[in-house]
Amino acid sequence: FLASDHDDAMPPKGKRSLTEEELAAINLWVASGGDTLLSVAELLSNDSTSALIQPFLLNDQPSDFTFDAASSEVIKKLNNPYRTVRPLFPESAGLEASIYVGSQFSSSSLKELLEVKEQLVSLNLSNLPISNDDLTSVGQMKSLRKLWMNNGQFNDEGLNALSQLDQLQLLSLSGNKIKSGIEPILNSLPNLEKVFIWNTLISADDLASLAKKFPNVQIEYGFEELQGEELTLSAPQNDQSGSVLTADATISLSHQLPGVKVYYRTDGEFQTYINPLPIGNIHTIFAFAEKDGWINSDTVEYSFFIQGFKPISIKPNLALDEQYKGQGAKTLIDNKKGTVNNFSGGEWLGFRDHSMDMTVDFGKNFPTISEVVLGYGLNMPSYIMKPVEVKILGSSDGNKWDELGGVKVPNPTGFSPNGEFSLAVKISVPHRYYRVIAVPMPKLPKWHNGAGDRGWIFVDELFFY
Repeated sequence: FLASDHDDAMPPKGKRSLTEEELAAINLWVASGGDTLLSVAELLSNDSTSALIQPFLLNDQPSDFTFDAASSEVIKKLNNPYRTVRPLFPESAGLEASIYVGSQFSSSSLKELLEVKEQLVSLNLSNLPISNDDLTSVGQMKSLRKLWMNNGQFNDEGLNALSQLDQLQLLSLSGNKIKSGIEPILNSLPNLEKVFIWNTLISADDLASLAKKFPNVQIEYGFEELQGEELTLSAPQNDQSGSVLTADATISLSHQLPGVKVYYRTDGEFQTYINPLPIGNIHTIFAFAEKDGWINSDTVEYSFFIQGFKPISIKPNLALDEQYKGQGAKTLIDNKKGTVNNFSGGEWLGFRDHSMDMTVDFGKNFPTISEVVLGYGLNMPSYIMKPVEVKILGSSDGNKWDELGGVKVPNPTGFSPNGEFSLAVKISVPHRYYRVIAVPMPKLPKWHNGAGDRGWIFVDELFFY
């Protein structure tokens, strides 16, 4: 840890520093290996860590619960690759649950948790397309003490469903389009201690009013400006729910701090962002934030794709990798673009031992297609490389194939930044069937830490224009 007077020491001047107990807990965690995947239950199973972390936990020890524990069979049944359910502490009747991967979410995966609604005391639904209707299910989980629902798709109308959660102590609603609906909820939750409402539609005046009306609730809504100290702004946010848009869509940028100016460019010079931009021919947009008394944010890059012609079917000609098979071949045409920070979340297809080889069928009334675009991810230190070649073949019957075009990618000479990219292949003769082949790197180059090993390619999405 840095000395308190060091220029880079955190937190900044004027903010609360860590207590001795908090520092001791962090030191012990680091000394034990710093495992970020350890659960609370595993930490509590160790006598020394248990004594240190108990003060930071909500007062929900097993002796505080009056309900019976759920059966181990029910808990086991509710666990799957996109949902975890487990006891809060060893031998605890209280349960904590999390649902992951927005593209795999369905309302049924939330409703199924109602089987343990009496035992659920902690629920994480952040970064999921939670709707107003889904909040009706959440509102039935009346034992909840902690609830995270950041970056959902609900608004004020749905919040009323939470009014019966009278045990709730922590509520996180950041990144949602909520405004006036927050005050009635704060009125109806007598045990609420902390609420997070970053990046919402709640105005600065309304935030000040809430702080006065609810002095016993810690309301977290963003940065507080410090006199005489310049901080670096965060980058502007892309308000679209995804990067695959319809041709008539608009691109919206925003920032969570009031008074921030956002600047953007596509091909030319940076200009002030005022209103949403028609997507038109925009494929990539660069943006940064500026505010008096603050250091400009880094420039952020957002890529967009316009939905193309969608085939009636897609099938693999070679087996998909068991570990990285997404939702099967349809993952490539579901108009849900994978993100580079989660290659194992079910939104990418990974190939290493052989090429990606897909056949798509556009049916008897096939469209005239002039370009095929394949999206891919890049994380070179993790062996995830560019395809060395992409080829497009066409057929009228699905049996006899003609090569229509392709692109070969030069070998890289060093590491490149992680990111999401695409390769486009122009074609001139329309067909009913197309085969899209992407070839992974057979041997990683000499400068790579895995020199000589096979490289991976991770692909998503496939567009036809």
